[in-house]
Parts: sequence; C-alpha cells; structure tokens
Amino acid sequence: HHPLDHLQKGDLEKNLGHGEARRICFEHCSCDLIALMDPKYIEVTGLFTPRGGISIWPYANYGRPGTEWEELAAKRFREHE
Repeated sequence: HHPLDHLQKGDLEKNLGHGEARRICFEHCSCDLIALMDPKYIEVTGLFTPRGGISIWPYANYGRPGTEWEELAAKRFREHE
C-alpha cells in the first residue's frame, strides 16, 4: 500500500504545492529509507521551499527499538527546532 495510492496522477501534480501532499511524500520516503537501510539511527529532513510561498521543513528520526539509539532518537526529536 502506497501513501499516494488514493491520489490520481493529475491530482498529485495539481496538489503537490499543498502541505498535505508534501507531508505524505516525506513520510513515505522516511519509511522507505528505514525499511531499505535497517539503520541503527537515521534523521531525515525535507526542504520544501516554494517560490513565493511558505517553506516547510518536515523532520523525522528513528532509533532501533530496544537500543540506545531509540533513546537518542527520542532526545533529538524533543530538542529539534
């Protein structure tokens, strides 16, 4: 199941400038990286800077559950600006 399955191709192109489409793309990329890389720790930042609009910089991180990396991820997420 792909997060963008519910959008038609034209809808995605038309709405890519909207925050919801960006958020969905960002979440999908983050989940794909974690699944493919199986990292101990990872941080992902998206930089969406439209012309004349509001910049959106979503952030996500992941620490492998049950390890010191999980604690680091929680700390870094709390401290992220």
